[in-house]
Amino acid sequence: MLIIFIDMKTKIKITETQFNRLKQLINENTIESITVRDIKKELDDNYIPSQNVVREGGEFHPKTMVMVKANEELISVANLYEYLKGKYQLGEQNDEFMKQVIKDWVHGKINDNYGLSRPIALK
Repeated sequence: MLIIFIDMKTKIKITETQFNRLKQLINENTIESITVRDIKKELDDNYIPSQNVVREGGEFHPKTMVMVKANEELISVANLYEYLKGKYQLGEQNDEFMKQVIKDWVHGKINDNYGLSRPIALK
């Protein structure tokens, strides 16, 4: 049993399960998590992260690419970023947010509450 104080006179007793559900509802409904959810859904539906080897200057280097499911074409993460930036129009002040969403999606780090590995607020 948990006790939550609303103010100096009011307190609420809730179970651990109720507390976890309340916490989940609060986390689901932030503008950041809603935006991450929408972008992640689009990425999961239309793209697959891929690790390729690229030859640069006579040497081979691993490079993360993204395969478009519709035509199996490989595109760079930078091209995907530019496309999503134009589609979602979050503004230049949110470039870091978009980059973090893509980075976490590629590495599978977006959690169940659509939180990022490095939380960045939308401005």
